[in-house]
Amino acid sequence: MYVLDHVRPVQFTPKGLRELHGLSLSEASREIGIDSKTLKKYELDPGRMRVSAIFKIARFYGVSVDCIYFGADQECAAANKQRLNFKKKNGDEL
Repeated sequence: MYVLDHVRPVQFTPKGLRELHGLSLSEASREIGIDSKTLKKYELDPGRMRVSAIFKIARFYGVSVDCIYFGADQECAAANKQRLNFKKKNGDEL
């Protein structure tokens, strides 16, 4: 039997959300209402996003703001791996 050690939402970078939905940069920028150059800048450095852009992106993709990761793609993957920390009931790692 497996139990969750911690229950925290999986997070996605803005680029990860766009790719998950199969959108090009220009398609996403048009639908979200953010200039494509600005969206690309946010994808390269999510920590620079304006609060208004964070809410636009979250609303468009139908996710909570808590689900947006404000770091690099590789860091996001590592953080998600830690979030999905399943352990066997006897304490052994999965």
